[in-house]
Amino acid sequence: MGKSAAVLSALISIGTLVCPRVSFSVPFRGGQIYEISSERKILLFTIHAELKEPDAKTRTFVSSYLAADDTEAMSETATYENLKLMKYRVVQKQLNELYELTLADSKLHFSVTRKGKTETSEEKLPENLLIGPSFVPFFQQHWNELKAGRLRFRLAVLDRKASYEFDFQRLREIKFEGQEAVLVKMTPTSSMISAFVQPTYLTLSSDGSRIFEIKGRMLPKLKVGSRWKDFEGEAYFTY
Repeated sequence: MGKSAAVLSALISIGTLVCPRVSFSVPFRGGQIYEISSERKILLFTIHAELKEPDAKTRTFVSSYLAADDTEAMSETATYENLKLMKYRVVQKQLNELYELTLADSKLHFSVTRKGKTETSEEKLPENLLIGPSFVPFFQQHWNELKAGRLRFRLAVLDRKASYEFDFQRLREIKFEGQEAVLVKMTPTSSMISAFVQPTYLTLSSDGSRIFEIKGRMLPKLKVGSRWKDFEGEAYFTY
């Protein structure tokens, strides 16, 4: 698999975006991932999430993805101190791999452990870096920019030990289950990556305070034969 194709494996963490500082609230309390175009009839994963506050300055957002047989496929933990992201950790149990991102010294420090070996990399901390738990705060902080049409950011792709540039594009106002909503498209800015990556569509509340739905590449895998594969799905969230 080439580098561009491999980026597919981590484009969206449904809990998962990172901005260095957020106004903290629970991004969501749970959700479901369905097979795409199944009209929510084929449930693939259930998401459980909680916000922990071990002390006055620390906030930890934890989410777990359970497969249809109730086994845990993966979990993610984002740790903030004084509203600043310090560490993001993904345990990929389907592949028996561990991905970590630490922010320190104005740098991103990536670590990937697979097959008993750990590889690391680092890069300069970019502006508008995102992971999943900070999607909503990011939208709200930049709502006027998004309403004007387009918002650029860098997505931390932990299993590739790098960040990649993407755009959010506001498409139009819609109705979602009787509520006013905004449809947003997420695409990579690189034409090379775009050749392998389908757009992701997000349905937001009219004020950007909630994500109702995400359609696109999901973070967990599906087993096809003896191999774990990336897949396109539909995620819905509860608050």
